[in-house]
Amino acid sequence: MESAATLLKIDERSPVTVAAMHWPRQSTHRDLRYVLHRASPKHSGESATIPDEKQEPFAKYFRKSTITDAVLSLAHCRAQFSRATNSPILVTMRLFVGIPLPSSLSDELSRISLRYQSLKDNLRWYPPDSWHITLQFLGSVTPEQHACILSALQSISHPSVPVSTDALGFFDRAGVFFAQVALSPELVSLQQHVTAANLPCGFTPETRPYHPHITLARTKGRSGARSMRALQSQLQALPYRLFANFTASEFVLYESIPTPSGSRYEIHNHFPLV
Repeated sequence: MESAATLLKIDERSPVTVAAMHWPRQSTHRDLRYVLHRASPKHSGESATIPDEKQEPFAKYFRKSTITDAVLSLAHCRAQFSRATNSPILVTMRLFVGIPLPSSLSDELSRISLRYQSLKDNLRWYPPDSWHITLQFLGSVTPEQHACILSALQSISHPSVPVSTDALGFFDRAGVFFAQVALSPELVSLQQHVTAANLPCGFTPETRPYHPHITLARTKGRSGARSMRALQSQLQALPYRLFANFTASEFVLYESIPTPSGSRYEIHNHFPLV
């Protein structure tokens, strides 16, 4: 069967097509919701959803082709809409700024994860390569904003930051198990420099207090809350004394890439702290 790209004469070099081509072909139709925001028209202001065949004629490809072909057909359909309404396609990335962890701390957190996790706990345990300390979550970023962010972050001049982890904790409402990071003056200063630098790029700092942490696990499914309560009880019965520190010599710009098994984080740029 010919691909949607061939049948619909889609430009296989376009940003939307390139993004779609990186999506796993083994994915299910439901997983499309994670990536369709890359093909959303600017006027909508929301992530695209799986279309109904009555509304979008190319929806038939969602049942007959691979996931990649389905995304390509949707991208083509939206491109047609864009040309008809003079509304440009908005290709975005989900970005955030954070501090990567040294191997010494990752090793310590790995021991914690192995000690408390099980295959039946209905929790999503994060792999070591995803661990970080968030400085600012940016969310969907346009190419123009991306260029602004790079310029803004490159302009930051800040000394290296001592970082200490001093406890394990939980965000009960969010269903998150985390390693707590001490709120030092140096860390607060760096976080404020980052948010101030990104303000002209269209990113308003959050009003809630900054609570630095490293996410280790979060709930998944309806039974996840019970699993998280069981983990809390287990930690009370078998407490783990966590105290580790390091000096952060850089911060980085991450992209959050959605996948069927959860978000994957890729480092885009490094910014030294001197």
